[in-house]
Amino acid sequence: LSILGLGVLAQAQETTETPNNNFNKWSIEAQAGANKATAPFTDGYFNETPSFYNVNLGVRYMFNPKFGLKLSGGYDRLKDGKDSESFKSNFYRVDVSGVANLGRIMNFETWTNTFGLLAHGGVGYGFLDNDAAQGDTSGILNDYDEMGLLSLGITPQVKLTNRLVLTGDLTYTKTIRQNTTWDGQHEDEKSRRGFDGSLWNATLGLTYYFGKNAKHADWTYSSYNSDLEDRVANIEKMLIDSDGDGVADYLDQEPDSA
Repeated sequence: LSILGLGVLAQAQETTETPNNNFNKWSIEAQAGANKATAPFTDGYFNETPSFYNVNLGVRYMFNPKFGLKLSGGYDRLKDGKDSESFKSNFYRVDVSGVANLGRIMNFETWTNTFGLLAHGGVGYGFLDNDAAQGDTSGILNDYDEMGLLSLGITPQVKLTNRLVLTGDLTYTKTIRQNTTWDGQHEDEKSRRGFDGSLWNATLGLTYYFGKNAKHADWTYSSYNSDLEDRVANIEKMLIDSDGDGVADYLDQEPDSA
């Protein structure tokens, strides 16, 4: 419902603020970096801090300079930290997210054309594949655990060219019905509601814009406000009455006359 509502709002913004869509809307994103799973873990097990085993790929479409949607997929390799019992797990995910261009919403263009800021939030599907289950000969542990995902993140941007942007990203993911701990040693057998899982990702990457126009929506701002300001300024100029005779200068055929 949130994603659908965002689409409706985006279309409304597009028709009222950006009548001329002279900007590119599509982009491809690639990122890599670190992960940190904080819960759930079996006693004696915990994730390396940080663990540099994360990659993400995504495709984004912007309805207008302020709002868009993104489809992304990612992989995390979770492994034991110092003084932890040994484990290795693979976590795969796919997400659909709404994107808000905070740089345009907060009018970054008034002070910079190099730095931008995006926020994203959405839902997804993930599954956990761990080495413990693969090595379990008793058949007690499942080979993998499926779960739903809720994610929220923020993405600073540095524009390198009109086609290429350097990005950072910090994302927090909450799992839904995660039935196996990240280390794969324990399952939630008593409750089918599962654990409350948490995962952080911090990454660096590149975004490539494609399309026939010179600029992407991320760096395009509406001229609606400036056009309105120009019109008001022209009206104020026309109403100037230099000699104070009650007749505006552009109509006054006898200046300096009462």
